[in-house]
Amino acid sequence: MKRIYLICAISLLISCGKSGSGELTSPEPVVVADPVLLKLRSALKFSKEFAVWGETLITYNERINDQTSSITDGVLIAGNDVKFKYLNVKSVINHPNLAGYVIPQSTDYGVGDLKNVLANVASVEFLFSGSRFDALIFGYGSDFSIGNIQVEIDGKFTNISGYQYPPTNDGRPHYLNFEFKTVAVKRRIKIVYSGIRLFGGIVTDKNAVVEAVVPDNNLKLLVFGDSFTAGTGAENQFNKYLAYRVGDLLGFDNTIISGVGGTGYVNPNLSNVRKVFQQRITDITDAKPDAVIIAGGINDLGLAQPDEFAAITLLFLQTVSNALPNTEIFVTGPWWGSGVGYPQAHANAIQKSAAAVKRTHYIDVSTWITGNGSITSKNGSGNSDLYISSDKIHPSIAGHDYLARKLAAEIRKVIE
Repeated sequence: MKRIYLICAISLLISCGKSGSGELTSPEPVVVADPVLLKLRSALKFSKEFAVWGETLITYNERINDQTSSITDGVLIAGNDVKFKYLNVKSVINHPNLAGYVIPQSTDYGVGDLKNVLANVASVEFLFSGSRFDALIFGYGSDFSIGNIQVEIDGKFTNISGYQYPPTNDGRPHYLNFEFKTVAVKRRIKIVYSGIRLFGGIVTDKNAVVEAVVPDNNLKLLVFGDSFTAGTGAENQFNKYLAYRVGDLLGFDNTIISGVGGTGYVNPNLSNVRKVFQQRITDITDAKPDAVIIAGGINDLGLAQPDEFAAITLLFLQTVSNALPNTEIFVTGPWWGSGVGYPQAHANAIQKSAAAVKRTHYIDVSTWITGNGSITSKNGSGNSDLYISSDKIHPSIAGHDYLARKLAAEIRKVIE
């Protein structure tokens, strides 16, 4: 009897592995989701569109000639207080001579005329319960004569273009006063400012409460490149930068921006004052991002033959990949300010290099700009009339947004 049961069991087991025609079939493969892509996919639910509260929410006053706060009996919460969370930078360090101030760091510009520029964009975030505060910005640096600051409240910016204030490179503190029309129980505040400035904290009323923000997802995106990444053409509206916008659209909690104008894979620009991509690779590796976007090549034309250029880009991408094996890498072809004369040979070299590096995805941007006009020289030949700035190279404010949306859509295809 036991033998009969055994034979029946074997027959049943064999029949389970047969198709209807009696042929043996393999079990369906189990698809295991890539943990890195799963992590990036989790950020997408935090995707954020640019939104504006409206001018009536707050009033703004810049006390340019007064080095004291408008809140005379207020409390200073220094910039290095743990209640402040810094974003868009890989790190902040305490200023060696100015107590309470922090220096944002994300971009290794090199030496020379830009030695004081330490970050393209910096922002600080905190929870605030109260009616008013003064943000303390120190005049530091030499490359921008006009300051600009954007303020985001509960995920929405207070106005479209931000607030401009007079020169702040005078070595003095400047108190930027924000006063709410209504008092809310708790608001999530984000101050976005030029990385050439130093943030010294905020002054509040004694009964105001400042708390640390609990991050949405703690995921970091690093955008690395040239002047397109640095925001040229966006008129110091930092929250409109291509790099800043793509991070918001993909839902990253922290988008670190590392862009140096005029540079590339082989071009250091300014008589070797700045650095080629390989020389500032620590901008990427030190930040340890969950994903990185690398965009360059426009400044490298005529400096290397395609085969040599391919070898240089391959070395760079391979170095990033080896240092960050669990980071997803997205690399674009060269940005271009026209639909004419695209440097396809350089783009092909970058694409070839990307294909040879694990976790690296090439994004073709060659057809995104059409025509050869600009916002000041419209000729009806294509979308360049709207998306290219007056210099006929860099994107306009609308162009930064357009390119960010196109780029985010392509990255979504990989993540999803």
